[in-house]
Amino acid sequence: MKKAFVAVVAIIIIMFGLSMRGDVERLSPFSVTHEGGCVRADTHISAETVVSRMGATLLWTEEFDGVTVYYCYSDFVNGYEVVCGKKVNIMIAQREEYTAVGIPLLTGSY
Repeated sequence: MKKAFVAVVAIIIIMFGLSMRGDVERLSPFSVTHEGGCVRADTHISAETVVSRMGATLLWTEEFDGVTVYYCYSDFVNGYEVVCGKKVNIMIAQREEYTAVGIPLLTGSY
C-alpha cells in the first residue's frame, strides 16, 4: 500500500513538474540563491504572475518602505512555515524594479 501511494505521488510530481527546480524555473529568474532550507529567486515578473504560475493562494499582504510583501500558500510546493498562525510556503517581495520570491520564505534583505 505504501509503495502504491509513493508511486502515485511520484507520478503527480512528474506530471506537474513540481520539483523545487521546476518551481523556480517558472519564475524566469535572473538570480537564484539558496540559504538554509530557503530558495530565493529574483525576477522581473509581477507578484500576481508569480502567484498564478505557482498555483498559489494569496493569504495576505504587507507594505513598507516601497515594498509590498505577499504571503502565499500553494499545494504544489513542498513544505511550509507557519507565519501568524497560517501555513506559508511562498513569500514575495515586490519593488518597483524587481520581485524577490522565497520558497518557503525570504530570508535576509529584500
